[in-house]
Amino acid sequence: MKQRSLGVRVLWLAIVALGVQAVFVLTYVGAFESGADRLRVTVVSPDRGWAGLMANRINAIDGGPIWADIGSDRAGAEQSLRQDDVQAVLVFDPQRKQDLLLTSSAQGQTAATGLRLAITQVDASQGRTVRAQDITPVQPNDPGGVTGYYLVVCWLVSGYLFAALLVTSRDIVRRPERRHPAWWLVGSLVFAAAAGLSGSFLVTGLLSAFDTDTAQLAGLGALVVLTGAVLTLALARLFGGFGLGLSVLVLVAVGGPAAGGAYGFALLPPVWSAVVRWLPGGAGVDAVRSITYFDGDGLTLPVGTLAWWLVLGALVVVLAGVNAPAATRGRPARHGAAPARRSGRRG
Repeated sequence: MKQRSLGVRVLWLAIVALGVQAVFVLTYVGAFESGADRLRVTVVSPDRGWAGLMANRINAIDGGPIWADIGSDRAGAEQSLRQDDVQAVLVFDPQRKQDLLLTSSAQGQTAATGLRLAITQVDASQGRTVRAQDITPVQPNDPGGVTGYYLVVCWLVSGYLFAALLVTSRDIVRRPERRHPAWWLVGSLVFAAAAGLSGSFLVTGLLSAFDTDTAQLAGLGALVVLTGAVLTLALARLFGGFGLGLSVLVLVAVGGPAAGGAYGFALLPPVWSAVVRWLPGGAGVDAVRSITYFDGDGLTLPVGTLAWWLVLGALVVVLAGVNAPAATRGRPARHGAAPARRSGRRG
């Protein structure tokens, strides 16, 4: 009977593991296999008529991978490019034979490269040439612009691991006073500060991948780690051991592809791009790019998003009560002493 029960448990664990694997494959592979939104290009020109004509030629590219519209002025178009509202700006002057294409590889090197190739072909078909200018190039030691993505994923995973070890620690399980929400939250805060600082130092100091303010990046890292830890604690409070697995799916399986990586947000399918900046992973990558490449411009939205998730998770941890979830409860204590064995022979 016990062997059958053990076999059923192993079978259910295998089914859960296969389900988690399926989610990872569908998100990490499917996120970049599905059709993405079209890349946006703004055409600016002294003559709006010529600008409209050039925009129509770009929109006529087979398959419609690019959507071009007309901008009122170059300064406004460049600001939209820095904010990733558009992925390129084409400065078209009908009096010349060469156009200027502005891109931002810091927002996604794959998108910038693809746009340069496409616009070059369009210009060549009209007997024109194009000169590309990257207004925010990736730093020399940040190949592909993926350092920020991997850094945020590492921060989120470290927050998850700390929280998972916290709720499954035998010492904490055996001492109920250490399961109090305040103890968990303070411990997470101290760990987050250390993890944010160490991650920032490794990237900016030891590896020299980023040339940016180490302290500011460390502060962001602490927020990212704390958000990951508190969300994991909240899910563990609500669902016990299942909550720990659910946290992996939310923070890594779903949040990882949504962060964009080298592809940038624009190349994600519509279902991803619609929610990307509202998830911890996407908000974290957006914030790292803002600090590293844009002098903090646009930092309010991603930091606010992380803070919202953090507050929500902390409220769940506190309101769920001081009792540990089912996965972290220890064995019930035995009441009374076991009867002593009789010694000696019967008379």
